[in-house]
Amino acid sequence: MGNGWNLWMARIEFCTVFVFRIPYNARRVVKFNPVDKSLTETGPEQGYVVAKWRSGVLANNSRIYCAPACAEHILKINTNDGTVETLNDVELPETGYFLCWASGALATDNNM
Repeated sequence: MGNGWNLWMARIEFCTVFVFRIPYNARRVVKFNPVDKSLTETGPEQGYVVAKWRSGVLANNSRIYCAPACAEHILKINTNDGTVETLNDVELPETGYFLCWASGALATDNNM
């Protein structure tokens, strides 16, 4: 999985079974199973862009949504099946700046 500084920035724990790591400088999401201590890279490669996503929000639909820091799109992690995708159809008002959208929060209406 390589070694380097700040490959994954944030972690989201889901039902105390798996821990998902958000790719900051890493190329893929990592799913950690604390029971058997296994690490699995999941989802498509996200390239070598630095500071892609810093954190994520676990929504009520069991998806983790990550606002882009230097990435161009929101990252969505399905915690049920481990699939990962970028929401390319969501227009963001601004992208391309360093740490443009560094974090998010879950609102009462389940929006980020």
